[in-house]
Parts: sequence; structure tokens; C-alpha cells
Amino acid sequence: WAFGVNHLAHFWLTMELMSVIKAQPAARVVTVASRAHRMAPFGMDYTRVLGPTRSRTGAYEYAMSKLANILFNQALARRLAGSPAVCFALHPGVIASGFWRHAPDWFQGMLGWLPLKTSEEGARTTLHCVLQAKPAESGYYFSDCRVTQPLPVARSVEAAETLWAKSLEFCKGE
Repeated sequence: WAFGVNHLAHFWLTMELMSVIKAQPAARVVTVASRAHRMAPFGMDYTRVLGPTRSRTGAYEYAMSKLANILFNQALARRLAGSPAVCFALHPGVIASGFWRHAPDWFQGMLGWLPLKTSEEGARTTLHCVLQAKPAESGYYFSDCRVTQPLPVARSVEAAETLWAKSLEFCKGE
């Protein structure tokens, strides 16, 4: 279900608002992705993202949903070109929040080894993209308030266009 919640819902909402977004003098579409996309180095597996989570932890499906966020951002930037609207994707960091309370005990133990950010620190990159990122950086992926390179698969124009086409198909129910 991660793909539906983390990607398709946002994709559909953006499509519904596209004419409004393009008409605004300074619209920004900011997508919260994750460096967890790195756990999907071979790209999207469309047979796995539709339907219930099949992996034990859900990490692989989550990773693909976050890869989809980055690919969506890239494809959206091409579609917004020529309008005043811009878009950005970002990794906020691993946040010390209640999000982890349902994770397996073994995973929660691993969190002690990670540099966790406070909620305020985690919001910085989102706020940077909303308020300060340059229009010339539209379509880029950010971490720690600066442009960062995602995995090569997340920079693939072909993968982004395939995702776009499939997302339209999935949202139309065809």
C-alpha cells in the first residue's frame, strides 16, 4: 500500500490541481521523498507496488514508493517547464519521532546507531524547498538544504516517463 499512499495519492492530487499550479505566479510542489529510495537500486517493480505489502518489513515497497516520489518530481519539472511553477523532492533526514514506535524491536535497536534529527531539524530541508530553493533547481532532489544526487535509477528520464504513464493508467483504473 506504500506506493498508493506515498505516490499515487499525491500524483492524482497534483494532476487535479495542475491547471491551478501552472497559473500561479510562484507555485511550488514539494515532495517529501527519502534516501530510502536507495533500497530500490534496480528501479520500480510494478508487480510488487500494487496491492498489499509482501516483504516482511515493508522496507522494499517503501523504498520503491520513495523512488517514485523522486521520479515523479523529475517528470513533473518537465511538464511545468515554461510556467512559473517549480517542483522539488527532498530527503528530510531520519527523524526522532513516534513514526518508529511500530517498527520491529530489532529495527528500533538499529535506530540507536543512526544520527536522528529533531523534528525542527527535519523540517529545514522542506522549508528550504518551499521558501528558498532556486527556480533553476526545479526537478532536483535535496538533502540537508542542498541539491543531492539520488541513485542513477532515480535520474532516469525513461523510468520517470514510464512511472508517469503507469500512474495515469492506475489512477484512471484502466
